[in-house]
Amino acid sequence: MATTVVQRPLNKDRLFFSGMALLILGIVIVGFAPTFYLAPLFPGRPAPAERFFYLKGVIFSTWFLLLPVQCWLIASRRVVLHRTLGIVGASIAVLMVISGIWGALIAAGRPGGFIAVSVPPLMFLVEPFFDIVTFASLVGLALIWRRDAPSHKRLMLLGSLAMVDAAAARWPFVLAVHPFWGPVAMVVILVLALAAYDLGARGRPHPVTLWAGGALILSFPLRFLIGASATWQHVAATAVEWTR
Repeated sequence: MATTVVQRPLNKDRLFFSGMALLILGIVIVGFAPTFYLAPLFPGRPAPAERFFYLKGVIFSTWFLLLPVQCWLIASRRVVLHRTLGIVGASIAVLMVISGIWGALIAAGRPGGFIAVSVPPLMFLVEPFFDIVTFASLVGLALIWRRDAPSHKRLMLLGSLAMVDAAAARWPFVLAVHPFWGPVAMVVILVLALAAYDLGARGRPHPVTLWAGGALILSFPLRFLIGASATWQHVAATAVEWTR
C-alpha cells in the first residue's frame, strides 16, 4: 500500500526573517571577532581594557544568538517554548539597555574617548545613546504587540538592526566607505531589504516597516544635529561624571 507524504509549503515569511536573524548574527560575530570573540588571535587590535565590557559583550551576544533561535522555534511551530524564551529575551533586553548606556558613558569618560573614534567623545556619545533608545523603543513595542505576529517580528528585527551599526563599524571594507556613513549604509540596506520583501510578499510595505524602519533611518542624520548642540554637550558631560 502506497503512503502519501504531505509536505507543508515553504513559509516565505519564516524563511526571510530567519535568514535576516542569521545575517545579523553573522555581522555581529565578524565585527566583534577581533576585539571580543577571537581577541587572542588579534593581539594588535585595540580593545576595551575595562572588564565590564566582557559582561556587556556576553549580554549582547546572548540577544543576537537568541534572535535566530526564536525564529527557528516559530518556524518549527514550538510556540510555547518561543513564548517562554520570550520572557528570557525581555530580561536580556533590559540588561542590554542598562549595560549599553553604562558602557557608553564609561567609554566617553576615558582620556582618549571611544576606541578608534576620532569624533570628540561627548559628541559621539549620542550615537550609542540613540542606538539603545531606538532598540528599547522598538523591542518594547514588539513585546506589547506580541499577539500581532506580523508587527511583532518586524519590530524585533528592526530593534535588533538598531544595534548593528556598532558591529558594522568594525568591518574593514565598511569603514573604508566612511567611518560613520559606511555602517549606517549597511543598516539602511537591511531596512530596505525588509521593505522590498514586504513589497514582494504583501504588495505593499507593512505599516511597521514604514514608520519604524523610516524612523530608524531618519534618526542617523538627526544624531549629528543633536550631538553638536550645546544642550547635548552639557547633558553628556553631566552623565559621564556619574561613572567616575
